[in-house]
Amino acid sequence: MMRLAVLSVALLVSRVACQDDLGAKIIGGVIHEGEHEHYDKHHDKDKHEPPEPFCPKGYHMEGKDCVKYHIVPVKPQCPPGSYPEYEGKELTCSVTEYHKPEYICPKGYEMKGLTCVSPDYQDPEPYCLPGYEMVGGDKKDWTCTKTYHSEPIPVCPDHYTPKGKDSCVHTETYPPTHVCPKGYEYEKGKCVQYHYADYEYSCPKGYEPGDKDDCVYHDTIHAIYWCPHGGHLEKEHCIKKTTAPPHKECPAIEEYGKCYDYDHAEKELRCPKHMEYDEKTGLCTVCDHKGHGGEFFTKGGECSYEDPTYVCPPGYYKNIDSKTGTKGEGCLKKVPVEYEYSCPKGYEEVGHKHLLTCIKHESYPADIKCPKHGYELDGKECHMTVHKKMRYYCPESYKDNGKECVKPVYEYPDYVCDKGELEKGIMGHLCYTYDYLPPDYHCPKGYEEGDKGCYKHGEMDVKYKCPHHGYTYYVKDHTCVSYDTVPPTVACPKGYHLKGAKCVQTNYVPPDYHCPKGYEMHKDECKMTEVVPVYVPTEKGHKKGWEL
Repeated sequence: MMRLAVLSVALLVSRVACQDDLGAKIIGGVIHEGEHEHYDKHHDKDKHEPPEPFCPKGYHMEGKDCVKYHIVPVKPQCPPGSYPEYEGKELTCSVTEYHKPEYICPKGYEMKGLTCVSPDYQDPEPYCLPGYEMVGGDKKDWTCTKTYHSEPIPVCPDHYTPKGKDSCVHTETYPPTHVCPKGYEYEKGKCVQYHYADYEYSCPKGYEPGDKDDCVYHDTIHAIYWCPHGGHLEKEHCIKKTTAPPHKECPAIEEYGKCYDYDHAEKELRCPKHMEYDEKTGLCTVCDHKGHGGEFFTKGGECSYEDPTYVCPPGYYKNIDSKTGTKGEGCLKKVPVEYEYSCPKGYEEVGHKHLLTCIKHESYPADIKCPKHGYELDGKECHMTVHKKMRYYCPESYKDNGKECVKPVYEYPDYVCDKGELEKGIMGHLCYTYDYLPPDYHCPKGYEEGDKGCYKHGEMDVKYKCPHHGYTYYVKDHTCVSYDTVPPTVACPKGYHLKGAKCVQTNYVPPDYHCPKGYEMHKDECKMTEVVPVYVPTEKGHKKGWEL
């Protein structure tokens, strides 16, 4: 068994030991000879050769360190403002420059906006609107004229108004004479006769005439019983209910506003887990053997004994007087006890426990009164007499003027004119007289009198138009212009070419080369050096930093 353990350690150490040129050496009791190894039983620790340092797999020794190089290709990247383009796998960076193009017009044309224009000028022709006539010798004196004609207007003398086309009239009015039928009087354009009648008297519904020219109403209602000192009415008696708080009493022990009592329990006997209670000895016992009858006996050994312990059941505590500290018998536990509630003498109990209500009913004779104000009590009845003034009114179609009943009867009067003619207008009936005269004739304002009636001349400025189609008249320059348009020639600076509406030139710049984070540029590649300590085998089969 020991030999197998030594061989396992020897094999494990042999995996990390470095082999020298001689082909054999002893490390930790294992002899290395090329690829063969066996355990040296006669190995002497005092004669052990010093261990040689070595590096982990993938590392090589440089001085006192183990070094490993990580190599990745350089990553090309275009500078800011340039765009990557690939030709196969090779990256190039392009920079695009823009220039505003130059627009050139042919000879005789001028640039307006983005169009080349060549103007052609003509003199405009004068003209007048329909109905007008052009007059004047020189161009500067040309004007458009038109003659307007009108009929003369008739004019009447003062206080006269036109009547038709050839007459003027002066009108006067007079009030006519009114004639009413016999027994009627003239008032406000009508003939009126007044009829009179006496007042009629009556009482409101339910009332009857009294002794003093008034109306009387008698009313009788039943009196009602009521309880002036509270309570509710039952026939002719009042029942008053009184409540009182119940008495609260604790039937056991009361402390700090709570009611409780003690529950007693016997202590329970307990032995340690590895021991059992022996009723014969009254002790906790453990022996080598236990008989069929439950007795304990030894078989080549001895029994161990301990006194049992006594504990209270869960929720109970030892009976100890908190004031004297003396121990009592058994165990105790506080148990809540409900309070008992009762009512004072003469009160009735309603409900139970803490919801108990104490009620007492008292009876006393009810009082009697009238249910409405203004009634007088008479035994068990209430009487009231109401007086109102007797109402007087006029007969139908008559009106009360405060003194008597009056009914007016109307008739239309007859009208008579002393001179003129009777006519009915907005103001009623009037007598009209008329005086006629021929009118004078005058021309309207602004017109002159001529052989053929009234006339006047109207003038307006001469208007101008272009003689040929395609020309536009410009008032400010007083000329007609037609424009010939051609597109301009677009030219770009040397080295640029037109693309859309811009001149474009593309230049190329070499890309920048970068290494990932932690790497350094070394010639044409990125290099990162990883360094770890040299590992040395120990006598216990461990290398520094590695656990085998």
